Amino acid sequence: LVHQSKVKDLEDEVSRIYTDKIGYAPSFYHVNIGDGVKTIEL
Repeated sequence: LVHQSKVKDLEDEVSRIYTDKIGYAPSFYHVNIGDGVKTIEL
């Protein structure tokens, strides 16, 4: 079970990564968490 706070932290981390790479964070990404693997689907 993933706590909601950890999901939010991951979303914030992903937003920072996108902002650093492309200058903005897309609002339509979906974060999939399973088996300790983070998959980003655009």
